[in-house]
Amino acid sequence: MAGELIEVELDDEPPGSTPRGRPRRPWSLRRWGGLAAVLAVLATAASAATATDSASRAGRGGLLGFTTDLSVPRHILWEISDEDVLGLAGGNVLLLSRTGTGVRAARLQDGSTAWRVDAGFCQPIGSTGTRDPATPQRVVCQDVTDPFGGPMHTQVVDAATGATLVTLPAGGGAALGDLWVDVEPDSPGGAGVTVSVWSLRDGKPRWSRHYDVDLSGGYGLSESALIVGEGSTAVAIDLTTGAVHPGASAGQTVATVEAPGGITITATWVDGSMRLSALDPTGATLWAKEDAFYVASGAEDPAARSVLVVEAMDNGELVALDAATGRELWRSSTGRMLVHVPGVVAVDGTPGRVLDDRTGQTLWVPSAGEHLVAVSDRELVLVRSVTDDELVVRDLRDGHAVVRYRVGGLNLTPPSDTRMLGGWGWDGAPVPGPDGTILLSDGIRTVVLGP
Repeated sequence: MAGELIEVELDDEPPGSTPRGRPRRPWSLRRWGGLAAVLAVLATAASAATATDSASRAGRGGLLGFTTDLSVPRHILWEISDEDVLGLAGGNVLLLSRTGTGVRAARLQDGSTAWRVDAGFCQPIGSTGTRDPATPQRVVCQDVTDPFGGPMHTQVVDAATGATLVTLPAGGGAALGDLWVDVEPDSPGGAGVTVSVWSLRDGKPRWSRHYDVDLSGGYGLSESALIVGEGSTAVAIDLTTGAVHPGASAGQTVATVEAPGGITITATWVDGSMRLSALDPTGATLWAKEDAFYVASGAEDPAARSVLVVEAMDNGELVALDAATGRELWRSSTGRMLVHVPGVVAVDGTPGRVLDDRTGQTLWVPSAGEHLVAVSDRELVLVRSVTDDELVVRDLRDGHAVVRYRVGGLNLTPPSDTRMLGGWGWDGAPVPGPDGTILLSDGIRTVVLGP
């Protein structure tokens, strides 16, 4: 998928950590971990545009973070307590046992088992390497040991049926588009690496080559290249041919999104930092910034991108820009963007705020004990009430309560971590699925809600 960058660090930091310290030094490849999933979201969402239907919210799912009419209360369809949610794929909920490895695919409507793989570290990927729960997906299970004592391998299965698509002779690696890329350093933190690439379509090897490169700065993977080193010393290895292109610092485009008016926004990694550029329909540069990167929300309507909400690289502030001119409209020192529809942006925090996206003026603030979440139908937004242990649905523009309901005593305290769920949501936060379903977990129980 154009836009997905997977970063690997040669140290013992926990996977999925997303340090947001202030102040920030210029970004390096070692700091891409938290941004990789964000870029995956924005590039996926960019491929779809949904028109707003002022008469009905019934069909307003389909984009990440959006669901059907939130004014219709949800009820529990089924629940589990001994498995963790890995993600959504092929109309199934992917579940990971708390006592072992492998994955079970449960049908979203009733929780019955559609298929299962009993071994390996498993993760969902889209048909082009994305983690988009709205598209058909595959599941990759790494480090699967042959039952007859053979070497470890990687198994790729169809997310809807569990049928094995390909088997790869590698115990590790990453899915990038239709490629499987395995990067094996000669020694931890040392010089030298062997890169092997297979096709995810037929399981056949593409190429394998050793490189005398310094991995002490970690490495990054985009769909088109392996980027090794930091800052101006980086080089790019073409994943299609294995060719080395010195001077990767000249620019590696890691994300592209479309804004209204035919404007294209590109995010490019240059000299250890991010360059944000806006191009007109002819390809001419309208403006460029080198001190911010684009922040995709869990629920963003592409029609809202006439205003870009970006993150300042020096201090992590949210900054709103006019997409046509690059002019700064406002900035906020707190929050992560949760929902963005034309005219309105909701950001988290304590307790979070809903703002006019062009002026930055606060439209409303949740009541005490309430927390905004990244689930919307474009007119309404879901709010979790810790005080009352309820889900509250409020109007996005003025905050008035439309409906509220309890969810079987589920603990609605927001999670303390930011582990990824389903490739874009957050562990413990409500995640919308197809047909108006919503997944919600408190770390002990997971429930699937439906209209």
